[in-house]
Amino acid sequence: MGKILVVDDEKSLRVTLQAFLTKDGHEVETAEDAEMAKKLLSNHKFDVVITDIILPKVPGVDLLKIIRDTDPDVQVIMMTGEPTVESATASLRAGAFDYLYKPISKATVLATVRNALDTKAIDDEKKQVDQQNRMYQELLEHLVEERTAELKKTHAQLLHAQKMEALGTLAGGIAHDFNNILAVIIGFSEIVIDELSDNPELKDDVKEIHIAGQRAKSLVRQILTFARKTDTERKPLQASLFIKEGLKMLRATIQTTIEIKPKIESKALIMGDPVHLNQIIMNLCTNAAHAMEDEGGVLEVSLTQEEIKTPLVSRGVRLPVGKYLKLAISDTGTGISPKVIDSIFEPYFSTKQIGEGTGLGLSVVHGIVTSYNGLITVDSEFNIGSTFTVFLPVLKQTSEQIELEEKELPTGNEKILFVDDEASITKMADKMLARLGYQITTCQNGPEAIALIKSNPTAFDLAITDMTMPGMTGDKLAQELMNIRSDIPVIVCTGYSKKISEESILEIGVKALVMKPFKKDILAHTIRDVLDNAQK
Repeated sequence: MGKILVVDDEKSLRVTLQAFLTKDGHEVETAEDAEMAKKLLSNHKFDVVITDIILPKVPGVDLLKIIRDTDPDVQVIMMTGEPTVESATASLRAGAFDYLYKPISKATVLATVRNALDTKAIDDEKKQVDQQNRMYQELLEHLVEERTAELKKTHAQLLHAQKMEALGTLAGGIAHDFNNILAVIIGFSEIVIDELSDNPELKDDVKEIHIAGQRAKSLVRQILTFARKTDTERKPLQASLFIKEGLKMLRATIQTTIEIKPKIESKALIMGDPVHLNQIIMNLCTNAAHAMEDEGGVLEVSLTQEEIKTPLVSRGVRLPVGKYLKLAISDTGTGISPKVIDSIFEPYFSTKQIGEGTGLGLSVVHGIVTSYNGLITVDSEFNIGSTFTVFLPVLKQTSEQIELEEKELPTGNEKILFVDDEASITKMADKMLARLGYQITTCQNGPEAIALIKSNPTAFDLAITDMTMPGMTGDKLAQELMNIRSDIPVIVCTGYSKKISEESILEIGVKALVMKPFKKDILAHTIRDVLDNAQK
């Protein structure tokens, strides 16, 4: 049943219709003119309005328009005692549901009202369905937009991964060639240093060349680290040295409007890996630079030692009391919104545009710091800047306690076959190893080495081969040599090779892997260890 409004200036008709409709189960209100009808319409919701066409002051058709403007969903039934084609047409065009002639029978009134209510019910249901359809359409569009975006981001991450893979391949090639060059520079500088005991001034000059070569070696390793092409290994190290090197590399990659202010004060040691330190400094400093790329600013990097006397807790991680290396990286950039600051260490979270980052940098840093039993905190003020602080446990030993005193290098008189396609490296190795007492034979390719062993299988006590050579790689050569003489010990050297690791090289029977550019002391100890173990 519905709620009905009857509008007519004849009281008897209003009462009669109200009685008919009330008895039929409807809720009925009445009005004697348009003004009273408008008040009721503004205060109540009606399903059907029955109104006379002729009313005092306001014609029924005008009232019909007012009703439609007030509530477009209400069904309006027009009545008249003087029916004309014109009035009927005007009423229906104005939106009337039906047009009735007075006098109206009870049956006609009730039937017309029921039909109007049925029509309204159908219209209401259709509108509800339409509304639900719009809601579902909006939801679908939202889901499509979201899907197009977890996809754009995935595509961007895939592109980033491909770029990193390409960078890694390029870095590997550069590393191999550059490490061969550095092997010559470092190796010959060590040889010259040994010969300049009576000329300390010139010896110091050559030492500078040697130091520069070691710095270049470290830089190559950082490039491989950045391209994720090197393994990690934790050992006691002075973090300040690697942080300084990282900042030198960073200076070349960020815009000149950003000033870098290093305050490296602590020389404390940590048990760590240069790869991890590089990832920490590069990720945090790159993010800081990104926050200042529009206006420029100041990037401050400080390294101090701090004693934590009260346990420090941040994001559910508890830092026990003790001595820590404190690395603080501050910027004067845009800051981090309070709405997202609690999410920044989550994997794949990023405030950068698609294609500008993977959203993994801070999660990687958080993972490294946590694995070191350390802590990372962040303080940020929107549009003022941010400070990331990293605490890493320091070793109890000082750097002086860790550094080994220079000892006399082990020597020998065994016969060594040295294979490398770089003539300058074979020349350097010949001089370096001869000074250690060994008898050296050099060649520059695998087939030549195989021919030497075949001609006299017992002529050599040890073979040392480069990994990356034209025609035959070092691991293949090692296997061929061991096929000819199963007990010959082999050492493989490499500047970089993606297909080789210490584990894989030992599996085929090689005794040791030496990374180029090798230092004389490392090569001397490795050779002696391999020869001594072979004689047991």
